[in-house]
Amino acid sequence: MAKEVITLNDSLTQTVLQDAIGREKSVLNLAIAQAESKIAAFERKYGALDRTKLYGKADDMEMVEWEGERETLSRLRSRLERLEALQVESR
Repeated sequence: MAKEVITLNDSLTQTVLQDAIGREKSVLNLAIAQAESKIAAFERKYGALDRTKLYGKADDMEMVEWEGERETLSRLRSRLERLEALQVESR
């Protein structure tokens, strides 16, 4: 992903924005670790997701939760990637 540069005149605003981005990245990293942990637990129990093989073995709600975690993980990673592409500079 290409870098996105945000140029600011005020050093205080630059610092505040960099801190906010840093905090958001920390929160996203924690959420990613949580989602990965939940997915790993499911995969330890049932193996990799294959709906045809898991039919009748895994509870439907567990399958929905697993698929939801996979979707959530994808969105979290995408958001983190976009934040990592931001660069805050001063003029």
